[in-house]
Amino acid sequence: MKFFILILSHVFLQSCGSGSIGNQLDQNKLNDVFSTSNAPEGMVTLYIYREARAATAYGVMRVLIDGVKVHEIGNGSFTKIYIKPGKHQFYLKFYEDDSMAQTIDSKSPMTADKTWLLATDYFGKNKRLLPMPMESIKAILTDQYYQEPLQESVQTISVTNEDRDLWRDFVSKNSVTAMDNFLYLYPYSPFAKDAKKRKEDLIKKESKDYSTAKKSQGPKKILSYLSEYPQAHNKKDALKEAIRRSSSANQMSEIFKMFPESSALMPAKYQLEFELMAIGPSSMKIENIYELLKKEGLPPGIVSAKILANAGLYKDFTSNEVRYLQQKGIPSQVIESMILSTTKAQDEIKNAQKDDAMMKQIKELIENSNQKVSAQDIKNDGGNSTIECIKQKTALEACARTTSGFIKMACDAAARSSFECSTN
Repeated sequence: MKFFILILSHVFLQSCGSGSIGNQLDQNKLNDVFSTSNAPEGMVTLYIYREARAATAYGVMRVLIDGVKVHEIGNGSFTKIYIKPGKHQFYLKFYEDDSMAQTIDSKSPMTADKTWLLATDYFGKNKRLLPMPMESIKAILTDQYYQEPLQESVQTISVTNEDRDLWRDFVSKNSVTAMDNFLYLYPYSPFAKDAKKRKEDLIKKESKDYSTAKKSQGPKKILSYLSEYPQAHNKKDALKEAIRRSSSANQMSEIFKMFPESSALMPAKYQLEFELMAIGPSSMKIENIYELLKKEGLPPGIVSAKILANAGLYKDFTSNEVRYLQQKGIPSQVIESMILSTTKAQDEIKNAQKDDAMMKQIKELIENSNQKVSAQDIKNDGGNSTIECIKQKTALEACARTTSGFIKMACDAAARSSFECSTN
């Protein structure tokens, strides 16, 4: 009997080699194991490695991902699996009970554009989870024993209370834009799939509400629809329809005040008026100049002096625009002052732009303000501003805080051109 037990022990030891579980790889299998070309689309490639301890160590390390057991790894062995992108919790068990068990949380989302390694010592006391170039992983694992995974692909993902709270914040905004912002900020969130589905549902709801609004006469219901959904997926079509149904200058003016970007969709005569009247620095737009002349009755000379003192940026008016301003009752002297003010401002801006050191500072200012646009800023938004508009607003605020005069004009111009925001 003792002899039989000795024989069995010898066979067991021979089959286990040096205590590792798995096989050393030939070159073809080696190439296959260290290739990412066969990874399922969108999945993260993860290598799990348990360092060798001693030739007589036979205990396995049970690996659980997000509470689901996925593998058992022996002494000095590794395996390769595919997991979903996002945050995960790894639990390493060395006995049937939880004594000596170790936990590893991925601090940031694991992404499919990188190859990942989870490596531990024999009992998991020294452990690391990090992205690593494939060549570095090969250098560590090539001479180790490879185990075929119990399951090649793991579909679990970790869901924390923080994940749930973030999702509730964005769901409460109830807009397509909020879902886009959520997916931009948290593409690997466990709720990313829910966000895509909710976006589809919201688009369907918007389409249904828009269809109802169109059944009413006039632009009023459509404008109410756009007020409820300021960034509606069909916003451009809705604006066109509201404009088509508007028959007076007052109605057109109301639409423009609500949605300044609508001017580009209006008939030429309204487009010319609304866009022209909105030109100029905030304290001295053409509409302000018109009020100084017509409502307050200031003489053209005084108004011209105010324009030149303000040194704001208007535009090099076309002949049609000059004639239109004259028809509105704005004297040639005042129009000339706006042109002179524009020329001076443009010259100063060009001089500022030639100053490489200054433009570098402006660029850094905008980039820094962009970096400071936090998830909290976007969470705090009402859900109707796109990421680009939030970034542009932050950059313009940074320009206002730290620059003035013509340098601020150069900064504002750079900020506006750096981000695509149709509402500014």
